[in-house]
Amino acid sequence: PRVYNGWTKTKAKKRVDEDAAKGVATAFRCANTIIDDIAKMPLQVFNSFQGETRRIYPNQATRNNAYLLERQPNRWMDPITFKRVAMNWLLWWGNAYIWNPPSIFPELFILDASQTYPTFDQAGNKWYATKFPNGKEELIPDAEMVHLMINTKNGLYGLSVLEYARE
Repeated sequence: PRVYNGWTKTKAKKRVDEDAAKGVATAFRCANTIIDDIAKMPLQVFNSFQGETRRIYPNQATRNNAYLLERQPNRWMDPITFKRVAMNWLLWWGNAYIWNPPSIFPELFILDASQTYPTFDQAGNKWYATKFPNGKEELIPDAEMVHLMINTKNGLYGLSVLEYARE
């Protein structure tokens, strides 16, 4: 296959990319089955200290990570929607970027994986470049980002199931 502007054209001259694959009922249903199953699973936070592992319980007053993952990741999403969106990006794009900006009201936001990528400054520090829906581009420090990836070949970014199959 030959690659044109980020999508692949097959011998049959058909466009093959993540959005086109979603139009194939089998691929769409398979992805949604995985996404729905993972979205239903609880995400619990644990802490391990001196060989002892303890669960961290949600605290609404502090909005700790357990609260964000189990009760309310941000003002607009419940935990199931949050996990569905993150898994959708992960399966179809190979990466999910979860941003935890510093704030007195902690929240988790899922960034557009097609507009976000890791980069390095001259000192070798990792940052994430992203373009927000309003067109604003920003560099986000590594400490504020959770980067989930699948099918990685270099540990810096993942490959979607389709990208991996094409290679």
